[in-house]
Amino acid sequence: MGTKAFSLSTVFQSLPAALLVMNPDMIIVAATDNFYKLTLNKKGELIGKYIFDVFPENSHTAKAGGEKKVKASFEHVIKYKTTHTLPVQRYDLKLPIRNNENFTNRWWRITNSPVLSTNGELAYIINVVEDITSIIDKLEEAQTAIKLKQRKS
Repeated sequence: MGTKAFSLSTVFQSLPAALLVMNPDMIIVAATDNFYKLTLNKKGELIGKYIFDVFPENSHTAKAGGEKKVKASFEHVIKYKTTHTLPVQRYDLKLPIRNNENFTNRWWRITNSPVLSTNGELAYIINVVEDITSIIDKLEEAQTAIKLKQRKS
């Protein structure tokens, strides 16, 4: 049985999770194929870009403070060099047509973790996201159904 040559980069790209890697300045340096798929981006187009330039906040939901909360999580990782998990977070995705302001509603579980150098300095931040929009939608549908049933009673 032969062994095929592979690289850690290939392994990283193929991970089943949606992972993004940024430097401490929040510039994207790597993303898994699943991250690209989940965030409606083409492979490679995020690299070298500031996270909030490619994932801007939806002005219609800015009062929810999504960008502020996500940025605070990154800053927690930078300051304390420890993992930080946000509560369930609404953060809408800008649709692929880049010249418009159309967004699609999204709810996320977000965890940010540090990658430390051998001397203990922060080298990277790993951003792990899970799209839980369908779960939130089902909960909202159930709540609406309960309210309607209660009104009819």
